[in-house]
Amino acid sequence: VRNTQSRTLPPPEAAGRVGGALADLRAGWSGIVLKKIDTGLRGPLGAEIDAAMDVLGVGEAFVLPAIPEVGRTTEQGRQMIGGVPVHRTAFARDPQNPIRDASVAAAVEASGRRRAGVIGLGAIRGRDDFDNAVEEARAAGTAVIVCDAETDADLERAVRRLLSRPRPLLLVGSTGLARALRRVLGPENGGRARGGTSFSAGRGVLVVAGSAHPATRAQVECAAARRLIEPLVVDDPGAAAPAAPACWRRSAQAHSPRWRGRGRAAWCSSAARPPTTSSTGSVTRCSPSSHASVRWSCARGS
Repeated sequence: VRNTQSRTLPPPEAAGRVGGALADLRAGWSGIVLKKIDTGLRGPLGAEIDAAMDVLGVGEAFVLPAIPEVGRTTEQGRQMIGGVPVHRTAFARDPQNPIRDASVAAAVEASGRRRAGVIGLGAIRGRDDFDNAVEEARAAGTAVIVCDAETDADLERAVRRLLSRPRPLLLVGSTGLARALRRVLGPENGGRARGGTSFSAGRGVLVVAGSAHPATRAQVECAAARRLIEPLVVDDPGAAAPAAPACWRRSAQAHSPRWRGRGRAAWCSSAARPPTTSSTGSVTRCSPSSHASVRWSCARGS
């Protein structure tokens, strides 16, 4: 997993980050790359896909941005959030990447060099021939192919068909695609981690909610109302880093008995952060049981 932190960058810089992340792949490599994008279509999607295609030397990429489990679907090439076109939701008011069009292909072409097209549910669900649909799109000059999906089963069907395409294979999407790929590949092909890690007794969990989306705030408020987390509001964004470990320790020590030996989660946020300020964090230390140390920095956007 390689985090490029490129969503808010200008297209050339974002492309450079993606290209750099893949630069160590050797000639003749024949694996699968899952390029993560935002399900709300934010960021220079086309530029990043172009960069990945250039490095891999492939002539096609497949975009599946749906997460049906949370109501985010792709219908006739349009990204929908709870049945509403994405440009009519809170994503339209994003301070850094406001969305103006629900068309996934248009979002790709806005910053990319390659032509994008759509394969509908008829081909995905087998009513039409999927392979023929792909070949027709390629013959028409389409290099970036968006696949409709309304359900998790749609994503799995698409993945099964796409795995027969030439390698290297570039898949572009979000959590829904990653889970579909894991389910289809299975543990024998690295699709699922073996075993699991349980939380250690007496340890806390630090939750850092970094999204400005209203849904995230609603989730945090719901968890706080149910006393599942202990919110810590940080008025000074620069104080987030030193406050986080203290918050984690306090949560673990104060609430372990109530939760049968497990600490409550602590949530850190900045109440005073202006809309034009972006925050980025990088993991500096991670405990398999429950705790990640985060190095946090804030930078005002343009």
